[in-house]
Amino acid sequence: MTVKSDVEVLRQIPLFADADVTQLQILAFATERVACPAGSYLFEQGERGGAGYLVTEGTAEIFRNVGDDRMLVATAGRGAFVGELSMLAGQPYHFSARARTDLTALKVDKELFYRVAGEFPEFAEIVMKTLARKLDLSLNDLRDVERKLRDAPDLSSLDDSD
Repeated sequence: MTVKSDVEVLRQIPLFADADVTQLQILAFATERVACPAGSYLFEQGERGGAGYLVTEGTAEIFRNVGDDRMLVATAGRGAFVGELSMLAGQPYHFSARARTDLTALKVDKELFYRVAGEFPEFAEIVMKTLARKLDLSLNDLRDVERKLRDAPDLSSLDDSD
């Protein structure tokens, strides 16, 4: 792939959709291209989040470990950006991303992202507004779940012996 095609993939991501093409070119040029064979992991839940990954080819499965169980929560194909919140906050990844097929991704590390944001304050502003909207939507989703759980009947009082 070329920098031009990488820029087009970056532009598909809501986080970067309104960014200037020059800023996206710098980001695309400076990222590391990662090849991930089917069955291998881009990252695993609990690892320190130092990078986000933009899928340019292939498909990844997104898993969440809950106790001893692993739950498939999503799939990520071309244009998906995974791990971006952990990248920005430097927090551990909250899920695992495993290649379902041979996969290629652009690895956007935290230092690169912040360097571009530091040199282009308008880029930082656009990205932060997008993240604020994403977080707001997530909080609304959590409130909906909380409301549904609060309003759900208490099934623990049912007895199987009836």
